[in-house]
Amino acid sequence: MKNIWERIKGEKAAWFRKRSVGGGNCFYQSIEICFFLLAAAQMAVIIYINLTQMPYHVGYDASAYYLKAAEIWKQKTLFIGHWAEQTTLELDTSLPLAALFYGWSGNIFFAYGLANCFVVFALAGVFYSILKSLKFEPMVRWICLNFLLCPYITYVDKLNDLGYFACMMTSFSAYGVKVLIILMQLKAMLDLEEKKKKYFYLIITSALCFLTGLSSGFFVLSVGILPCFCWIAVKIFAENDIRYLKSKQIIYLLVNTAMSVFGKLAAAKILGFSAKDSSMYWMSLNSFWKNIGGIFLGYMQLISALPRWADVNIKLESISITYMFCLICFMLFIGALVLCIAGMKKRGYSWDIVLFLAVLAENILLFSVLYTTYENNIFESRYLIPSFMAVIAMTGYAIQHLKKERIFAYAVLAVVFIGLVYVDYNSDKRYISNKIDSQMLNEITAKAQETESEIVYIWGNDLAVEARNLRVYDLERVYKLMNDDGSFHHWGDYTYYDDGEGYIGSTMLICESGSECVPAEIKEKYKLILTVEHLEIYAADENVVYQMVHKR
Repeated sequence: MKNIWERIKGEKAAWFRKRSVGGGNCFYQSIEICFFLLAAAQMAVIIYINLTQMPYHVGYDASAYYLKAAEIWKQKTLFIGHWAEQTTLELDTSLPLAALFYGWSGNIFFAYGLANCFVVFALAGVFYSILKSLKFEPMVRWICLNFLLCPYITYVDKLNDLGYFACMMTSFSAYGVKVLIILMQLKAMLDLEEKKKKYFYLIITSALCFLTGLSSGFFVLSVGILPCFCWIAVKIFAENDIRYLKSKQIIYLLVNTAMSVFGKLAAAKILGFSAKDSSMYWMSLNSFWKNIGGIFLGYMQLISALPRWADVNIKLESISITYMFCLICFMLFIGALVLCIAGMKKRGYSWDIVLFLAVLAENILLFSVLYTTYENNIFESRYLIPSFMAVIAMTGYAIQHLKKERIFAYAVLAVVFIGLVYVDYNSDKRYISNKIDSQMLNEITAKAQETESEIVYIWGNDLAVEARNLRVYDLERVYKLMNDDGSFHHWGDYTYYDDGEGYIGSTMLICESGSECVPAEIKEKYKLILTVEHLEIYAADENVVYQMVHKR
């Protein structure tokens, strides 16, 4: 009996020792729960924004996605007519799912937001499964998931938001599905490495590779599949073993490469469409170093590590503190990359982590030699989102291997948690409070309904955003944006009534107050019925614009 009691006491002592050092003490238990609750809270906010705030965050590009989703349901086909495409077919986004939900709900904003929610759930789920495959502790997984879900918002562009949050979590979510496909590809590599037989998952991933090739060309192939080939090549050279060329991983990569190429060819040969990657150019020698610097700045801009312009005072205000914490996150990512690479040299290379290092290295090399700054000093940061996922994974690896009993580890985790809480809260608050002028749009659409005009002309280059937003606020009428010279502006836009000869009925004309681009003889045919802020709204009983401008 005495021996049993001593054994129990010994086990208790061992249990308490285990809980009092490293990952098991009270601090680590508490911080793990805190990171979990923070991720859950941020996910809840993302759902709230997607389901309730979409009408207040439209903009130039987002409006085209919403409008196309509505047109897909209206025409009952993914390949719609009377439509001028933008840089992609937008099929590897939330858009097709949003079209389906629009048919059910009748509200395009709710439908697109609901589709975004499904994409975010899938992103979080696949990314979390990757972190599990990397054998990360639960606390580290929640930290990485928080880095994924954080909005990193210091400025909301109400004209055309192309920031991380709008491209991944809400708004038109142009890169959410693309990044999801890349993460699925990386997860497939890890599963095949572990000899897991998830055939259904592999088939779905391959099908999505065809879809993204059809819609966006070689983007996913270039930044998601090609790095996996580089990873295999590194393994061959490092281990001096050519048998990797016969592995299931290389076979699967070849299958997905073929699917992407077939998708690209189908778009070109069958649909007559070429994605933006077809017009990419090599970087010139004169701009090479500027481009590399632009990539570095692009990563900083992606997570709002510094203001774009020197107009933010360093005093302790919410915007300044948000920049400070975002900069700390950026420095953490840089430090984590250094520790990750140095740690692998010390502990031996982990091929799973080398996969994500290959993604980052290949993406940086690729964008270093391609002309993608478009005469700007800063890189188009949204292109860097896939490699940012790799940075998060490597940051998790570095945190995983911190010496848990050191004060440094406590300090890092505490600062990361406080920073993420602050950035999440202020980003969400800033995004929700910075809304477009929906009241003005509602007044105009209400007046259009009163006049029973089926065509509304918006004349003037400076009214492009207002015109594109109006199309989505009022799906019952056709809003036609006209350039200053009277030609139609078609970019992610329907082409109904370009030939207005078949339309007989009243029309409306919208222009800026005091605008000189609208000929006086046309204005004379219309009657001013409303002035809203800087806009003048005119109405006529006939299609005056077509008769006097486009019929000639």
